[in-house]
Amino acid sequence: MPFRYLGLLLIFALPAHCNAQDFFPDGSQHQKWEYVVWNFFGGVCERRIVVTGDSVALCGKTYVEVLDCNGNEANCYLSGYYRLQNDSVMVRSRVNVWSGNDYTTSADCNQPEGLMYDFFVPTGDSLICQLNSAKPGTTFNFRKLEERIVYYEGIQRQKLTMSFRPYPANPNANYVMLWISGIGSNIHPFYSLSCIGDACEWEQQLTRVYRNGTLIYQDTLLDFSYSCNSWKDPTPIPPLDISDWVLYPNPVADYFTIKSGLPYGETFGLELYDPWGRLVLSEKEHPVMEGVFINNLSPGVYYLRLRYGGALRCFSLIKE
Repeated sequence: MPFRYLGLLLIFALPAHCNAQDFFPDGSQHQKWEYVVWNFFGGVCERRIVVTGDSVALCGKTYVEVLDCNGNEANCYLSGYYRLQNDSVMVRSRVNVWSGNDYTTSADCNQPEGLMYDFFVPTGDSLICQLNSAKPGTTFNFRKLEERIVYYEGIQRQKLTMSFRPYPANPNANYVMLWISGIGSNIHPFYSLSCIGDACEWEQQLTRVYRNGTLIYQDTLLDFSYSCNSWKDPTPIPPLDISDWVLYPNPVADYFTIKSGLPYGETFGLELYDPWGRLVLSEKEHPVMEGVFINNLSPGVYYLRLRYGGALRCFSLIKE
């Protein structure tokens, strides 16, 4: 196929960037998981939040921080780190290291990584997964029983039914967990950094997941063993209306501005893709009415994706 026709196909295929992606989040995306945990001592259900943090260099590789927070996304603590390796998600636990003067948070590089997920394991195969972050050397088999394709919030995803034994000393205790590509598990998304075994599969339940502010998963059934149905929210959160946002000028020479009508001090997310689908500019919190400079880019057609809350807006942009 001549290159000029291939280029046209790539350009017309680019509006697909306005659809949410199906891969597990890396350091360039912000993901938030909401889950409910049963508190035996208080006899109530508590809402917890897991969010991605910064990208950090650890043990010769780049990891993303995993932060566990209360229901108001406050009082967060660093529970561990993860990284992507092809179709797998690898994790390391957080440890406190004595520096000679004080303790610093890091990871024990003498311990092997733990396998968190492998979303493309064949049916019937077994995986050795990290079982307990408090004992990184403790591992156990997960066995894939079934795979189905399901839709969550309009996104097609793989759902894997995984069998496992949370108590190595008790082979008769055989449980089931769901793995969902792009989401994680149907309990705590990083279960080995939090809790597994000791009835954690019954005490925790994933409810909703947001990526860059957009709802990408919601459990509308909430099949929970305890009385946590007060957290059930089967009605999707309606997206904000940003259909009247305006990009100007267009064509663009050096910089452009987004007229949004948002009050001063607000921010929105933006991503700019070149004609070949490569991300050339990304800002998670761009201030309203502040210009976006692209004077360093080559002339051509670009595609701009804007996010605010749960709303998404796309523009075609011509760089002169």
